Amino acid sequence: VYGLFSLAFMALNLSKVVSVFGFDYSLLRNASSLIATGNIRKAKDVYVKSLTFTFLAPAIVSLDLLFAAEIVAEHLFNSPELQPYLEVTALCLIPYSVVSLNSELVKASGNPVVYMLLNEGMYFGIAIVSVQLICGLAETCNVMVGFLVAVLVLMLYSFYWIHTRLRIFTVDSETGESFND
Repeated sequence: VYGLFSLAFMALNLSKVVSVFGFDYSLLRNASSLIATGNIRKAKDVYVKSLTFTFLAPAIVSLDLLFAAEIVAEHLFNSPELQPYLEVTALCLIPYSVVSLNSELVKASGNPVVYMLLNEGMYFGIAIVSVQLICGLAETCNVMVGFLVAVLVLMLYSFYWIHTRLRIFTVDSETGESFND
C-alpha cells in the first residue's frame, strides 16, 4: 500500500510541475520586487493572473488524470490497484498547486514562518500518511482523501493569510488604494 501511495504522490508532484509551468517561482520574483517598492496594485495584478492560470491549467491536467487513471495505472505502472489512488490524486492537484503558488507569494512578502507552514505543512501531512501506511493503520485510499482535506485546509489558510496580512484582495486594481483605508 505504501508503494501505491508513493506512486500516487509522485504523479501528483509531476502533474503539479507540468501544470504550474513555473508561475509560482515567477510570482516570487516579480511580486517580491513589487511589494518591496510598495506597488501593491501591480503585485495584485500579477498574483491574480498567476492564480487564474494556476486554477485553469491544473484543472485541465486534473481532468486528464482523472479520466485516464485506469489507463495510466494499468499500462504505465502495470498496477490496476493504483487507479483509486490516482483518482484522488487528481482531485488534490488544484489545491496543491494553489498552495504552492500562495506559499511563494507569502515568501515574497518576507514571512518565512508562514511560508514554511504552507510549504512544509504538506510534507508533514505526507509523513503522517506514510507512517499510517507503513504501520498498517490504513490500508485503503482513505489516507489520500485525508491528504486532500489537509491540502484544502492549507489552501484556505493561505488565502486567509494573504487577505488579512497582505491585504492584496482589498486593493482596488484601478487606483491601487486599499478599500480598508
